[in-house]
Amino acid sequence: MVQRKYRKDDVVFQRGDVTNELFWIESGKFLVGGTLIEIQAGRFFGELGIFAQGNQRTQTVKCTEDGNVRAITYEKLLELFLDPKFSYSAFGFLLGAK
Repeated sequence: MVQRKYRKDDVVFQRGDVTNELFWIESGKFLVGGTLIEIQAGRFFGELGIFAQGNQRTQTVKCTEDGNVRAITYEKLLELFLDPKFSYSAFGFLLGAK
C-alpha cells in the first residue's frame, strides 16, 4: 500500500476517471460528490470502480479535512483475496467473480 497525503479541497478523483486502485483512510475526512456522504478514518472508498464498466469512477471524491490515505491497486487486492485464506470472504468472492 502506498501512502498519500491530501489537503482540504484536494480532489482525490473525479467521476469518470479510469481507475486501478482503492483507498483506505488513515486520517482526515473526504466527501463523495453530489451527496452528503462523508467518509472518515478507517473506511475504504473507490472500490466501486472495480465493478463499473471500463473501471471508471462512479463519483467524485474531495478532501474536506487534511488527511492521509493508503492506496492499493485492484491487482494487488485481487491477489490477496484469491489467496485461499480469504477465498470464502464475501469481498474475495466478488473479486474472484469479475
